[in-house]
Amino acid sequence: MRLTLAPLTREAFAPFGRVIEPPEPGGEAVLHELLGPSLDSATLCAKLDTHEPRSLPFSAAAMERHEHTEQLFVPLGAARFVVAACRPGPDGTPDLATLEGFLAQGPSGIGYDRGIWHLPITILERPTTFLMLMLATGDPRIDTSWATLPEPLEPQPA
Repeated sequence: MRLTLAPLTREAFAPFGRVIEPPEPGGEAVLHELLGPSLDSATLCAKLDTHEPRSLPFSAAAMERHEHTEQLFVPLGAARFVVAACRPGPDGTPDLATLEGFLAQGPSGIGYDRGIWHLPITILERPTTFLMLMLATGDPRIDTSWATLPEPLEPQPA
């Protein structure tokens, strides 16, 4: 399934979460406050991950979601990365009718709302380190759900 990537903007991404802008010089962004209440057994999971780049177009056969928490990704420096997300359908599986793809460029990050299906973070051009924040129980069966797509997504430049 071909997915054309649009520029990432606050307004376009709003059905799936929020765009996280870096603070102005002298300012701060309090990221943990963007994580709503979760399961009693969940604690803050904060990771730095360096991702190897891929090239467009590529093929993605599965999406993930986090039913009990929001998930934030903030690049450490400027980055170019693919964002693809959709809402859950009535049966909880990805509702591909709501699927949208975005191309993020620069220092902005993203925060997926709780329960939003999305592709794993996919970097373009050069290895990039991201700060990832979410609430987690430590049990991957509770923290992350995976869905195999009926046909692979193929994100494409606009």
